[in-house]
Amino acid sequence: MVVPTLLCRVSHVANHVCIGLRQFNRALWKPFKVQFPDLENRLRAQSDAIDRELAIASETAALRDRQAAVLYRTEGIRHRAIESKHRVESQEWRLQQDFKEKGEGTHTGM
Repeated sequence: MVVPTLLCRVSHVANHVCIGLRQFNRALWKPFKVQFPDLENRLRAQSDAIDRELAIASETAALRDRQAAVLYRTEGIRHRAIESKHRVESQEWRLQQDFKEKGEGTHTGM
């Protein structure tokens, strides 16, 4: 009878110790919001500022990309116009050369 009673008392004491440790742990580790409200507010403000900066940077990058695309298209149009002009000039030059050759060929053959 002594052993079961002793075990019950040890179990009872162990149970109280566990409960006490849990309560001590809860008291020690209060929620962050309760222990550091000012720090949390500053962190939130800094996080909001970073989010705003990221949004601005993203918009700026998107604007630069759009401007680069417009420039690329504009330069492409200009380049194609120059190439087209060179092609026409080259064709005209070839026609003049062909005309000169035909003209010279008729003169030498007579």
